[in-house]
Amino acid sequence: MNKILVTGLGISSSLANFDYSWIILQPSTFIWADKILVPKNIWSVIKKEVWPPNSGLAKCIKIIFEIADNQNMIEIVDPSEVLTDKYDEIVFEQIEKDIKRLESVFPEQIKYERATEENHPDILRIDNEQYCTGHIWTIYASLTLARIWEANCIFDSDQLNYCRYKFGTINHPSESDTGKIISFNKVFNAFLPNEPLFHYYSLNSEKQCQDCSKQKECEFESVVTTENNIKKIMEWRDYDEIQQLKMILNQNILKHSMSSDYIDPDEIINAIGEKGRNANKQMRKIFP
Repeated sequence: MNKILVTGLGISSSLANFDYSWIILQPSTFIWADKILVPKNIWSVIKKEVWPPNSGLAKCIKIIFEIADNQNMIEIVDPSEVLTDKYDEIVFEQIEKDIKRLESVFPEQIKYERATEENHPDILRIDNEQYCTGHIWTIYASLTLARIWEANCIFDSDQLNYCRYKFGTINHPSESDTGKIISFNKVFNAFLPNEPLFHYYSLNSEKQCQDCSKQKECEFESVVTTENNIKKIMEWRDYDEIQQLKMILNQNILKHSMSSDYIDPDEIINAIGEKGRNANKQMRKIFP
């Protein structure tokens, strides 16, 4: 079963934060995934529409997750049994060790700045990205939960950047997870029309539109567009041709993962060969 874990600073706290870039950039993930694991704190944030800060986008993300929940894709999970005070202590000690090691191995790329003011976090700078210890803790916690629940994390570029320095260029869990998902997304994009889920209004700054006479019209249209697009994707999930494509990809991903932790999307695409081309022909009859 293909399982996705929704991650973010809200994974074990009441912080109104979760990672949602994959919903914008990789909407076909909703076809690849059989289950989406949502920590209960993040589910509460989604239902209350308090994140992202753009209220129009928050409303549309709530719609997407509610429709996915109606399709039995959502599983609410409780990380509290794993992410205990003892776990926090161990992880923060590990973070301190990792930062010292990374500073010594990559002195040019990595700088650690300890806070000089009260209530300000320490900051780790890697290349052009910066991380507070809470951000790094979230990466470790996400990987831990994903392993326990046999799920995949979809990390964004800054999280992957940290993991590449900690684990190496290849052979680390997040690289493998992302490779699996990107493999499907690349094949899906090649075979099927992959339209964004959101109306442009949802992704705009609200300040840009606040004085526009058509704001209410666009706000309504953005909700309708998102609802129609996610329902369309849910319909595609049931197509035999889509299920066949998922089966072919999962077989090849499993085969590649037995010899390497790193899943190269281009290798997967090449490996599906004739079976993939046959699946493509069948889908072209539906999506000419």
